[in-house]
Amino acid sequence: MIEHLFRQPEMMAIVMNRLLVYAALADTHAALGHNREAFSWQRQYSAVSDSFNTSRLKQEINALEVRYRNAEQHEKIATLERKNRESQLAGDNARLSFWLLAVACALVLASAVFIYFHYRNSRKLALQKLKDLEQRQLLATSNAMLEGEERERRRVARDLHDGLGGMLAGMKIRLSGMAAGNEGNTLYQVIGQLDHSVNELRRIARNMMPENLLKFGLDTALRDLCDSLSTPSTHISYQALGISSQLPVQTQVTIYRIVQEALANAIRHADAKEVLLQCSQSGHLFLLLSKTMVKGSACRTRRTPPETVLPTSEIAYVT
Repeated sequence: MIEHLFRQPEMMAIVMNRLLVYAALADTHAALGHNREAFSWQRQYSAVSDSFNTSRLKQEINALEVRYRNAEQHEKIATLERKNRESQLAGDNARLSFWLLAVACALVLASAVFIYFHYRNSRKLALQKLKDLEQRQLLATSNAMLEGEERERRRVARDLHDGLGGMLAGMKIRLSGMAAGNEGNTLYQVIGQLDHSVNELRRIARNMMPENLLKFGLDTALRDLCDSLSTPSTHISYQALGISSQLPVQTQVTIYRIVQEALANAIRHADAKEVLLQCSQSGHLFLLLSKTMVKGSACRTRRTPPETVLPTSEIAYVT
């Protein structure tokens, strides 16, 4: 039976069948005592078995290599997928950072634009307020100048009408009397009235713009003013302390006008007997003090707060 199977090609084409046939032949010959034949079949069995085992080992090794390569391939694929995910995440983070930076830049730009327009509007408002203030100050200054000019015109008109006008009218009357042959009016009286008229004209011109102030300074001009306003019924004394000769001309004129107005008020309204005028300067502060003794009363001093402040000096007077 075994030899019949051995002669079948389809049977022997299968390795396991050959191993079974070789093993059976070896066992049969060994049982029959045919040791040589049994050894020969055993050797073929061993050769086929070794070949089969080697082939199976190679197949297993190849299968392991295939599985190892597949594992490596899967690991590479996983690594690539992980890298792709990391790259995608990094790209998403980069895009998010870009958009956040863009939004921050837009906010900063919008804030800068808002601050710029707010600053420009505030600056415009401040400039407009400054212009309005300058215009109000200019208007107030112009009104003060116009008022001062109008007051000065009224004073000059009053001096011309009451002083020089009256004297000229008196001279006209005396000349008319002389022309009519009235001996009571002499030429010397007319000359005396002319002298008074000339003095009055000089007084008016000095009140308008004192020449001594421009030529010799404030101290001399104030001293001459006190001397010119002194009369037998009103004596004016003048005392000066530390008056600088470097005061601006406009400041000197302003001080002169203040003193002139104060003395005129003392003479005209207070009916003063004695007037003491004291002028002193300490740095940028100029102090005027006038003491008046009214007829029939003791000396009195009236104090008023500072009246005039100029850009180059401060002028305060006490009457």
